[in-house]
Amino acid sequence: MAVVFSVIVILRGVLGSQEDNASIRDVEFMLKEKALSHARLEKVIHSSDSFHMSAYEARLEGMDFDEIEKPPPGAPARWHRGDRLPDDVLRVVMRAEGWSHYIPWFPKTPEMLSSRTFVSLQFVTADGSEPRAPGLIFVRPAENVAIYFGADGMYSH
Repeated sequence: MAVVFSVIVILRGVLGSQEDNASIRDVEFMLKEKALSHARLEKVIHSSDSFHMSAYEARLEGMDFDEIEKPPPGAPARWHRGDRLPDDVLRVVMRAEGWSHYIPWFPKTPEMLSSRTFVSLQFVTADGSEPRAPGLIFVRPAENVAIYFGADGMYSH
Protein backbone atom coordinates (compact mmCIF):
# COMPACT_ATOMS: atom_id res chain seq x y z
CA MET A 1 0.00 0.00 0.00
CA ALA A 2 2.86 2.37 0.82
CA VAL A 3 4.34 1.72 -2.63
CA VAL A 4 1.06 2.64 -4.36
CA PHE A 5 0.77 5.84 -2.30
CA SER A 6 4.38 6.73 -3.11
CA VAL A 7 3.83 6.19 -6.84
CA ILE A 8 0.75 8.46 -6.79
CA VAL A 9 2.63 11.17 -4.89
CA ILE A 10 5.57 10.93 -7.33
CA LEU A 11 3.27 11.01 -10.38
CA ARG A 12 1.43 14.03 -9.06
CA GLY A 13 4.76 15.76 -8.63
CA VAL A 14 5.88 14.77 -12.15
CA LEU A 15 2.58 15.80 -13.69
CA GLY A 16 2.54 19.07 -11.73
CA SER A 17 -0.93 18.50 -10.37
CA GLN A 18 -2.85 21.29 -8.64
CA GLU A 19 -5.93 20.25 -6.70
CA ASP A 20 -9.07 22.32 -6.11
CA ASN A 21 -7.56 25.63 -7.22
CA ALA A 22 -9.91 26.42 -10.12
CA SER A 23 -12.25 29.37 -10.11
CA ILE A 24 -15.59 29.76 -11.86
CA ARG A 25 -13.73 31.67 -14.57
CA ASP A 26 -11.57 28.58 -15.23
CA VAL A 27 -14.60 26.40 -15.97
CA GLU A 28 -16.80 28.86 -17.90
CA PHE A 29 -15.82 27.16 -21.16
CA MET A 30 -18.16 24.28 -20.23
CA LEU A 31 -21.12 26.62 -20.75
CA LYS A 32 -20.19 26.95 -24.42
CA GLU A 33 -21.67 23.48 -24.87
CA LYS A 34 -25.06 24.36 -26.37
CA ALA A 35 -27.10 22.24 -23.93
CA LEU A 36 -25.42 23.98 -20.98
CA SER A 37 -25.53 27.53 -22.36
CA HIS A 38 -28.53 28.60 -20.29
CA ALA A 39 -27.01 27.47 -17.03
CA ARG A 40 -25.15 29.59 -14.52
CA LEU A 41 -22.11 28.29 -12.72
CA GLU A 42 -22.87 28.25 -9.02
CA LYS A 43 -19.49 26.99 -7.82
CA VAL A 44 -16.50 24.83 -8.63
CA ILE A 45 -16.72 21.73 -6.46
CA HIS A 46 -13.43 20.10 -7.45
CA SER A 47 -10.61 20.63 -9.89
CA SER A 48 -7.42 18.89 -10.86
CA ASP A 49 -4.93 20.41 -13.30
CA SER A 50 -1.62 19.09 -14.50
CA PHE A 51 0.57 19.54 -17.55
CA HIS A 52 -1.29 16.72 -19.35
CA MET A 53 -4.80 16.63 -17.89
CA SER A 54 -7.57 18.90 -16.61
CA ALA A 55 -10.68 17.88 -14.73
CA TYR A 56 -13.36 20.09 -13.20
CA GLU A 57 -16.57 19.42 -11.32
CA ALA A 58 -19.03 22.31 -11.09
CA ARG A 59 -22.51 22.87 -9.72
CA LEU A 60 -24.88 24.55 -12.17
CA GLU A 61 -28.07 26.56 -11.66
CA GLY A 62 -30.91 27.22 -14.07
CA MET A 63 -30.06 24.35 -16.33
CA ASP A 64 -32.63 23.01 -18.80
CA PHE A 65 -31.96 19.33 -19.23
CA ASP A 66 -34.55 18.73 -21.95
CA GLU A 67 -31.96 19.01 -24.73
CA ILE A 68 -29.70 16.52 -22.97
CA GLU A 69 -32.36 14.02 -21.99
CA LYS A 70 -34.61 14.37 -25.08
CA PRO A 71 -32.84 15.75 -28.16
CA PRO A 72 -35.06 17.28 -30.84
CA PRO A 73 -36.34 14.75 -33.43
CA GLY A 74 -33.85 14.34 -36.24
CA ALA A 75 -31.05 16.17 -34.39
CA PRO A 76 -27.74 14.36 -34.03
CA ALA A 77 -27.23 13.01 -30.53
CA ARG A 78 -24.53 15.03 -28.77
CA TRP A 79 -25.40 13.56 -25.38
CA HIS A 80 -25.61 9.90 -24.50
CA ARG A 81 -27.04 8.32 -21.39
CA GLY A 82 -24.30 6.54 -19.47
CA ASP A 83 -25.95 3.13 -19.64
CA ARG A 84 -26.54 3.48 -23.41
CA LEU A 85 -23.21 4.73 -24.73
CA PRO A 86 -22.29 3.95 -28.33
CA ASP A 87 -19.20 1.71 -28.49
CA ASP A 88 -16.88 4.48 -29.72
CA VAL A 89 -17.93 6.84 -26.88
CA LEU A 90 -17.72 3.99 -24.35
CA ARG A 91 -14.08 3.36 -25.35
CA VAL A 92 -13.24 7.04 -24.83
CA VAL A 93 -15.04 7.10 -21.45
CA MET A 94 -13.09 4.02 -20.33
CA ARG A 95 -9.84 5.74 -21.37
CA ALA A 96 -10.76 8.73 -19.20
CA GLU A 97 -11.70 6.42 -16.31
CA GLY A 98 -8.07 5.32 -16.17
CA TRP A 99 -7.21 8.75 -14.76
CA SER A 100 -9.51 8.25 -11.77
CA HIS A 101 -6.57 6.74 -9.87
CA TYR A 102 -5.02 10.22 -9.83
CA ILE A 103 -8.23 12.17 -9.27
CA PRO A 104 -9.93 10.89 -6.10
CA TRP A 105 -13.22 12.72 -6.74
CA PHE A 106 -13.53 11.67 -10.41
CA PRO A 107 -16.52 9.37 -11.11
CA LYS A 108 -15.80 5.65 -11.13
CA THR A 109 -17.05 3.37 -13.90
CA PRO A 110 -20.43 2.45 -12.33
CA GLU A 111 -21.31 6.12 -11.93
CA MET A 112 -20.19 7.08 -15.44
CA LEU A 113 -22.15 4.21 -16.97
CA SER A 114 -25.36 4.80 -15.03
CA SER A 115 -28.71 6.03 -16.31
CA ARG A 116 -28.26 9.12 -14.09
CA THR A 117 -25.24 10.36 -16.06
CA PHE A 118 -25.16 11.85 -19.56
CA VAL A 119 -21.94 12.09 -21.59
CA SER A 120 -20.89 14.41 -24.41
CA LEU A 121 -17.73 13.65 -26.36
CA GLN A 122 -16.11 17.06 -26.98
CA PHE A 123 -12.97 15.85 -28.75
CA VAL A 124 -10.69 12.86 -29.05
CA THR A 125 -7.39 12.14 -30.72
CA ALA A 126 -6.54 8.57 -31.57
CA ASP A 127 -3.57 6.34 -32.15
CA GLY A 128 -4.99 4.19 -34.92
CA SER A 129 -8.32 3.04 -33.54
CA GLU A 130 -7.32 3.54 -29.88
CA PRO A 131 -8.49 6.78 -28.23
CA ARG A 132 -5.56 8.63 -26.65
CA ALA A 133 -6.58 12.14 -25.66
CA PRO A 134 -10.23 12.47 -24.68
CA GLY A 135 -12.29 15.54 -23.92
CA LEU A 136 -15.59 14.72 -22.23
CA ILE A 137 -18.36 16.42 -20.30
CA PHE A 138 -20.41 14.35 -17.88
CA VAL A 139 -23.69 15.75 -16.55
CA ARG A 140 -25.74 14.45 -13.66
CA PRO A 141 -29.06 16.32 -14.06
CA ALA A 142 -30.54 15.22 -10.72
CA GLU A 143 -27.58 16.84 -8.93
CA ASN A 144 -27.10 19.87 -11.25
CA VAL A 145 -23.48 18.82 -11.67
CA ALA A 146 -21.23 18.93 -14.75
CA ILE A 147 -17.79 17.33 -14.90
CA TYR A 148 -15.23 18.08 -17.60
CA PHE A 149 -12.25 15.85 -18.34
CA GLY A 150 -9.55 16.55 -20.92
CA ALA A 151 -6.15 14.95 -21.48
CA ASP A 152 -3.47 15.47 -24.08
CA GLY A 153 -2.63 11.79 -24.55
CA MET A 154 0.99 11.87 -23.43
CA TYR A 155 0.16 10.10 -20.19
CA SER A 156 -3.02 8.36 -21.36
CA HIS A 157 -4.17 5.37 -19.40
